Amino acid sequence: MLVAGHGIGAYSNDPGAVANGENERDFNRKNIIPRVKKYLESVGNTVLLYGGNSMNQDLYQDTLYGQRVGNYKDYGMYWIKSEVKPDAIIEFHLDSASPQASGGHVIISDRFPADDIDKALSSALDKTVGKIRGVTPRGDLLNANVSADLNLNYRLIELGFITSTKDLNYIKNNLDSFTKRIAEAINGRQIDAPSSKPSTDKITWNWKGVFYPNPEKAIRVRKTAGLTGTVVEEDSWLYTKDDWVKFDQVIKKDGYWWIRFKYQREGSSTNDFFCAVCRITDKEQKIKNEKYWGTIEWN
Repeated sequence: MLVAGHGIGAYSNDPGAVANGENERDFNRKNIIPRVKKYLESVGNTVLLYGGNSMNQDLYQDTLYGQRVGNYKDYGMYWIKSEVKPDAIIEFHLDSASPQASGGHVIISDRFPADDIDKALSSALDKTVGKIRGVTPRGDLLNANVSADLNLNYRLIELGFITSTKDLNYIKNNLDSFTKRIAEAINGRQIDAPSSKPSTDKITWNWKGVFYPNPEKAIRVRKTAGLTGTVVEEDSWLYTKDDWVKFDQVIKKDGYWWIRFKYQREGSSTNDFFCAVCRITDKEQKIKNEKYWGTIEWN
């Protein structure tokens, strides 16, 4: 899920930082996020925008309103948790300070270490507009704190300083290459020209085995393969090697390798379920060359 910082909420239509003929709210909605979305979707990612295509909502104000009225389901980050459960949330901002300040940075909750997306975004900034500091853990930001409470994968990226003509001119003059770099950081690998392989390539194999999870965080289980598949309740996710499952099919979809399995515990549903076991990183896209979120014993 991509989030444009600032905007319309219960308390104001917040423009964010304003400088050099631009405001943070509109600049990111017009120039940055649509391009990042386009690049991510070009390689099969499912991308949702907070507030819909218009992005006319302010995640911060919505979350704050939900807290103040005691509704922890229908507003802001709480709504994201109850209705969307995305694999990652990236909130876009532009920083503000003196005209001399320059460079972007990534902010995360101080309750979790930086993950691959955080580190890749920081590296993308370093190679483009520049960065003022590395990945920064914070414990004083509402969305970072609430996302941590809800165990949502979240970070806020300051793309540079809107108050810096250097930063703003760089971004404006390199919009496509800059946003492609940001998208690649989120995607986990380069976004190149269309693959030489036709879209009719095989994506499903009836290979069998046993998967023993050992993830850094819980593996979501879905009712169908792919990032748009309905996510089951959290107590049915895979957390440790004791949650091992037998699978009878592997699927290549949305930048991940998926398995089709049935739960092994007595009394469990007899339906088929699906989970990702790793990102696709191997250049030849061979699952047996990948680094899994656990161990696979092939039959």
